[in-house]
Amino acid sequence: MFLKKENRNPKLVLQAGLWTFVLAGFLNMFLHPTARVGDGVIDGVKGLCYGLSFGLLLLSLLLRRKGASNSA
Repeated sequence: MFLKKENRNPKLVLQAGLWTFVLAGFLNMFLHPTARVGDGVIDGVKGLCYGLSFGLLLLSLLLRRKGASNSA
């Protein structure tokens, strides 16, 4: 798992954040409510993807800053 405390790689976390952001963008363009799946479920999935992407991107910034301060 790339989010374990011992081996967090900022580049890998950044890539995961960017991929989830791209996935959320595609879901926003191509996923539309139907009779079987309502608005709430689709909004929840989109919100989950955007939330994960923002969280991972912020975590990668934090890890980069922490790594820079440890090496100095």
